[in-house]
Amino acid sequence: MRLLSLPEDVLLLILSLLEKHDLAAVARCCHRFRSLSAFDCVWRSHARAALHAPFRSGGLPLKECVRISRNWQAGRCSQHNLLGWRDILLPWLLLHADRLYISQASDVVSYGLRQDGLFARRPLAIHRSPSNPTSHRGVPKPFPDVCRFLVFDNEAVIAGCSDGTLRMHGPSGKLRALVQVHDQEISSLDARPGVLLSGSRDHTAKVWSLAKDAVGECLLTVPVGDRVWSVGFNPNMSSFVTGSACLQDRSPLKVWDLERGDMMGILGVGFQHGASVMGLMYESHATLLSWGHDTYIRLWDTRVSMRQCVQRWEEPHDSALYCVQSDRNNLLVSGSAYYGVVRLWDKRQTRCLHMFSLSSPVSSPVYSLALGTAHLYAAIARYVILLDFK
Repeated sequence: MRLLSLPEDVLLLILSLLEKHDLAAVARCCHRFRSLSAFDCVWRSHARAALHAPFRSGGLPLKECVRISRNWQAGRCSQHNLLGWRDILLPWLLLHADRLYISQASDVVSYGLRQDGLFARRPLAIHRSPSNPTSHRGVPKPFPDVCRFLVFDNEAVIAGCSDGTLRMHGPSGKLRALVQVHDQEISSLDARPGVLLSGSRDHTAKVWSLAKDAVGECLLTVPVGDRVWSVGFNPNMSSFVTGSACLQDRSPLKVWDLERGDMMGILGVGFQHGASVMGLMYESHATLLSWGHDTYIRLWDTRVSMRQCVQRWEEPHDSALYCVQSDRNNLLVSGSAYYGVVRLWDKRQTRCLHMFSLSSPVSSPVYSLALGTAHLYAAIARYVILLDFK
């Protein structure tokens, strides 16, 4: 009884020092302890130590996130085929708020998600390609495919296409602008307030204005010297990184000054011919993840070294890595080039935790992943698949 007479903030501090099994025992003592033991501040340290308990959890309390994290740790999940196509596609996924955006050939389709991770068959919006152009003989040209796209906070969509054009759509799917920005396919996009970064097969990376009075104005062009597979802004907006095909230039990761366009440095040495950097992702202003055809996920810390990565994780079956997702805490998820293999990694270890083969017996790369608190979405050639860890 004397313990219960303590101020609430003192009780919360005491509870935050307990282990998970002790919190479960305390919660059975009385209604007040049960209520206090569910507060987020009590579970914050456990969430940091958990494999996957993101602090921006879509409204879920941290106690529930820690519980779900145990399923990720054990690899316990159910698998559902959400969407399928007759044709073989190269779909791209983005999870934004409570919507899942999927590129399907020349369109970007958005679906509203339920709490169980599933969605209704009727899409919320379809961001379509403009009217099909015709050649000089009157023969319709094929619609340019969407290679990459971004979704903004106001649910506007910018799509980079295989013909080098950028399409800008409103939340309802209406086309607002169509701009020719590259000579060839756009391989990667990144954006920050007011600016857009694009990388292309034409060996260049460009920075574009998104201001209302200057949409599509080119602010900067850098000649990378090789096919650009991936690009990313530094969060402090002082620089950006390009990842290239490593065919004509053996330095695929380059850092560029955002204002002048000068090359500031090169990440890594000794890359083999063809070790393309298929993707990259900033974890913070100084840490960066990269992955690609050399079968490694690498973590770079520019405060430590530009020449050597500080950690790396190797794909055990020597497959190229097409996509990686991170919760910016302890979890990495990778998608491989063969048999739809998805792997879960703990950043504190070097070996993968679990493997899921999504396309066996027919081989297909995992083209894209979208990571939520309790759900993982994977796009392969003919399906979008849900792994439900809840």
